[in-house]
Amino acid sequence: MQDTNIFIEKIDGTKRQIDWVELNQLKKDILWTFDENGSELHNAFIPAYSFTLPYWEYVTLTGDNYFQDAEKYFYIEGALIIILCMIAEYVDIVGGSQLVFGDNEIINILTYAKQFKPVNENQTALKNLVISGLSISASITNEDIARNQDFDHPDLNNFLSKLQWVDKAFIQPYYKSKLDKKYA
Repeated sequence: MQDTNIFIEKIDGTKRQIDWVELNQLKKDILWTFDENGSELHNAFIPAYSFTLPYWEYVTLTGDNYFQDAEKYFYIEGALIIILCMIAEYVDIVGGSQLVFGDNEIINILTYAKQFKPVNENQTALKNLVISGLSISASITNEDIARNQDFDHPDLNNFLSKLQWVDKAFIQPYYKSKLDKKYA
C-alpha cells in the first residue's frame, strides 16, 4: 500500500511514518469507540485484545498540506477519546480491565498527552481531562488491583462525571456533521 506523508513524533524526538493500513485501523477504532461507548464513556468497554495501537502516539500527528486540519483533528481527538475510555476501563478495577494499556507504562502515555498542543478550548479541556485521568490511573498500585475492590481516589468521581461532556463536545457533533453532509 502507498506510503503517506503522515508522521507521529515519538517522545524521544524521532519520527515514525504512518501507513494507510495503520491510519485506517485507527479510524475504525475511533468510530467503534464512538458507537460503542459514546453516551456512556464512564462505563467504557475497550477490548484490550483488539485495541492494540499506541493511541497516545497519535496526539503528535503531523502531515503535509494534503492532510487537512479537520481530518488531522479527527484522528487526534479520537485517539484522546480512546485513551479516556481506556482510563475508564483501567480504573474500574472490579469490572474493567487493567490490561488496556498493554505493557506500556502510564507515565510514558502521560508524557505524550502533555506533549499534545491543542488548537482550541475543547481540545485544551480534552487534554486536561486525559492528563487528569492518567494521573489517577498512575496512582493505582498492584495491591489495589489485587484487592479487586472499587478504587477510591479523591478526583475519580469528578473525572468520570466530566466524560459526558466529551460525548456532547466531540462525538455527537461528529455524527451530526456526517448527517448534515449527507442530507444537505
